[in-house]
Amino acid sequence: MATVPVQTLPTQQLSTQTTGPVQPGPAVQPMQNKAPEQMQAFGQTVTKAATQMGDIALKLQDQFNDTRSKELYNSYARELQGIETNFLSLKGKDASGQTYGSSVDRLEELRKEYMAQADNGIIGQLFAERSDVLITSSASQMTKHSITQGNAFELGESKSEVAINLENAARYWADYREPEGKFNTFAATAIAQANAVADKEGYPVGSFQRQEIMNNAYTTLHTNVVRNMMTDNQFILAEEYLAQKYKDGEIKQDSYSQLVSVVNT
Repeated sequence: MATVPVQTLPTQQLSTQTTGPVQPGPAVQPMQNKAPEQMQAFGQTVTKAATQMGDIALKLQDQFNDTRSKELYNSYARELQGIETNFLSLKGKDASGQTYGSSVDRLEELRKEYMAQADNGIIGQLFAERSDVLITSSASQMTKHSITQGNAFELGESKSEVAINLENAARYWADYREPEGKFNTFAATAIAQANAVADKEGYPVGSFQRQEIMNNAYTTLHTNVVRNMMTDNQFILAEEYLAQKYKDGEIKQDSYSQLVSVVNT
């Protein structure tokens, strides 16, 4: 029977000698807490962003305030110019008195209406500053127009009054020799009114313009008298009357010659 050969253990012993002292590894630094720095940086960023947003918001608000005030001003200006244009088209008495007062008052009433539409106090202030010059200018133009038309109305009525009194004087030609008669009363009144017209026109005493006004008044008076005399068949008296007035210097040569020619026709 076969046998298993006896195996012998190795006689060499394992060495228990170490490889040398253990060398320490690289130094490991402890982990630093950077959270506070990061939070601070983040806070600064947020603050800067908020400041920028605030600046933008202010600029946008300023822009809105300015644009809105301009919008109100432009609308007001268009309505105001319509009121002014309508008033400046009025003539004579229509441009004075109550019409003038109500038109000027409407300018301020309209401005108050637009002021009430202002979205905030700043817009209202900007609108008020812009509209101040406009309303002052329009009121001034309307006032000047009213004064001019009022003067024209008064002047026209004064001239009409002169003409009426000259006609009234000529109606009473029969008592032209009576100093206190109706002829001389109406004639004196008309001549005084003609001088007043010259004053209103601003013509100084002795000026050509004033002399023309007075000459026209006398010529109109004497022409009316002569025509009334001729209507009553008083041709000879008409010639005598013209000769006397020419001698008194109340009628010019050309007018005198024309009237004499009419009487003798």
